[in-house]
Amino acid sequence: MKYCIFLLFWMGPLHLWAQTISGRITDAKNGDGIPGAYILTTDSKTMGTISNPEGYFQFIVPSDVDSLKITHIGYQTVKVAVRDTLQIALTEAVYELSAVEIVQESAYNIILKTIRAIPTNYLQQPQKAKAFYREIIRDSTDYLSVAEAVFNVFTFPGQKENVQLQLVQGRASEEVKVTRLFEDFHPGGMPLLLAGLDIRLTPPTFLQHKYQDKYEYQLDSITYLDGQKIFVIGFDQKATVKEALQQGTLFIEANHFALVRYQASFSQKGLSYIKHLNGEDKLIAGLLNIDFKQLYQNITVTYQPDSSKWALSSVNMQTGIAYKQPRKEIDTHLDISSELLITEQSKEAVSPLPKAAVWQKGNLVINLATDYNDAFWGENNILRPTTALREIVASIQGKEDFQPLQDTNWQVLQPALVRVYQKDSSIYIKPLVKCEWKDDATGPLLYQPARGDFIWETVVSINKASDSTQSPDRGFQAGGILIRDTMQANENHIFLGIGTGGNNNLKLFVQNTLDGNSAVNPVKIEERSWQIRIERSGSVFHLYARGMHEATWEVLKTIERKYFSTQVQVGLAVYAYFPGNGPKMRPDIQVQFNQTQLLQK
Repeated sequence: MKYCIFLLFWMGPLHLWAQTISGRITDAKNGDGIPGAYILTTDSKTMGTISNPEGYFQFIVPSDVDSLKITHIGYQTVKVAVRDTLQIALTEAVYELSAVEIVQESAYNIILKTIRAIPTNYLQQPQKAKAFYREIIRDSTDYLSVAEAVFNVFTFPGQKENVQLQLVQGRASEEVKVTRLFEDFHPGGMPLLLAGLDIRLTPPTFLQHKYQDKYEYQLDSITYLDGQKIFVIGFDQKATVKEALQQGTLFIEANHFALVRYQASFSQKGLSYIKHLNGEDKLIAGLLNIDFKQLYQNITVTYQPDSSKWALSSVNMQTGIAYKQPRKEIDTHLDISSELLITEQSKEAVSPLPKAAVWQKGNLVINLATDYNDAFWGENNILRPTTALREIVASIQGKEDFQPLQDTNWQVLQPALVRVYQKDSSIYIKPLVKCEWKDDATGPLLYQPARGDFIWETVVSINKASDSTQSPDRGFQAGGILIRDTMQANENHIFLGIGTGGNNNLKLFVQNTLDGNSAVNPVKIEERSWQIRIERSGSVFHLYARGMHEATWEVLKTIERKYFSTQVQVGLAVYAYFPGNGPKMRPDIQVQFNQTQLLQK
C-alpha cells in the first residue's frame, strides 16, 4: 500500500544579481562532514543557510557579497572570501568546566535567567521571514513521498493566530497508483507546527515558569559558539510528574542567557501519559475508528543572532506514527522527517495576510519532480539535498515511466488543480482537488490557441487514479476536449467527453455553456475509451464520437455560436465534482489522451 502527501507550487523568476556558492564543511581533525554548520553573510545577518548531513551546502547571495562566516557550536568561527566552490575545515573549540563556575551558575539559575530574558532576547513584534521546508515520509518497507517548499513565514507574538504561511514555490514526488493514507483523516500542518516552535510564539515547556518545577536541570559542560561561551544543560521531567513532558539538551549563550539551540524528545518517564490526539482531530479519529499513535518525536531547534536579538534559524523534527484504520485495512508505521530552514529575515512592516493568501493546514497538493534539478528553485535558498535524498527521489520516480509534459505548445489553466504528465505519446491529466467546468466555474485545462476553422480530436480513456484497471465509480468525474472563447464577459465553452454523472454509470457528455449557463446531454456508455472530435465551420460546431472498434463517426450534436471569437482555446479538460466534503468526496480519476491533433481546415 502506498501513501502520499501533497504540495502546491508555482515558479518564480531568477534574478541576475545573484551568485551561487557551494562547498563542504568538514572537521579539521578527521575530515568528516559537519552537519548543521551555519553559513552566513558577513555584511548582514539576515541571510543564511546550513550544511546538510554530509557537510555540503549551497548558498545564493547578492553579487556584492564578498565574504562568509561559518559557525557551529563547539567549533571556532571561520570567515572566508567568496568563491564559487569552498572547502572549509573547522577546528574544535575546547572549554574546560571549572568547579568555580559550577558553584556560581547552577543549572536551575541559568534556566530561570533564560526564561526571564526571552522578551529581551527575541523580537516581540510581528516579523516576516523566508523559509525552506522539506518532508520525507517512509513506511517500514519503502520511501513514499518527498515534499519541498519555500514559504514566506509571518509570525505574530501574542496573537491567537500567531503563524501564517504563504506558499512561494514547491514540489513533491508521488506514485501514479496511490492510496491516500489520510483520505479520511489528516493531522496535516507540519510546516505550521515547525514554524510555531519559535520561542517568541510558544516557549517549550522546559522554558516556562509554570513547568519549571516539573523538570530537573543539570549543567553538563561549557562550549563555544562564534567566540561566545555556551552553557550545555541537560533536562528531564521529574519521576513524580504524571504527564508527558520532554527530555534533552539546552545550549544557552552565557552573556545574555539566550537560547541558541535545544534538542528534545519524549521523556521516557512520561510515555504512558502521551495524548496522541486532541480536540477536533481526536473526535474525527474516533468517529472513523482510526487508531493514531505517536511513537517518537525528536526535535532540534536553533537560533542565530539578528542585530541585537536572536531569531529562529532552523527546526528539524523526526516523528514516528502508527496509523490503523480497519475499514480500509490500513495498519502501518510511518517515519516522517521534517525540516524548516529560515533563509532570510525581512525588516519590513508586517500585517496579517488576507485569507485567500494563507496556506491552509493539510493543503499539500502534488506536482511531480522528475529529477532533482536544483535550478528549479531559482534564487531561493534551500537545504542542499544529500546523496541519499537524491537516491530516494530517484527510487520513487523509478517506479513509474511518466515524465512531465515537455511540449511547449501547451499551456495549463489552473495548474495547481491538476497533475499533467506524459508517457510515450500519451498525455495524462489527474485532478488533485475538486474542480469543475460548469456555469461560470472554470476547471483545469491543457490548451493551445486555434484560429478559424479546424478539427480538434483525440482518443480519451478514463480510469481510477488509485487503480488503473477500474473505471471511476462516484461523483461527477470526466475528461474530454473543450473549445473555449475567452473574449466574452461570462464563461462560454463546449465540452465533449466521458465520465461519471453522479453515479457509477459511465456516460458520454456534451456540455454547452453559454454566458455562464451550462446545459448537459449525457448518453450512457459501457466502454471507458472513446474517439471524440469537435469540428468548427464558421459559427457552427459539430460534435462527433465513435467507439474504439467503430469505423463511422456519429454526430452527437450540432451547436451554433454566432458570437464565438475567431481565435479560441482548444484543450484537454478534466473535472471532478462531489457535493459535500466527506471521505469519498475527493477525486479518483486519471484521464489519458492519445492521438490528439489539431487540424486546420
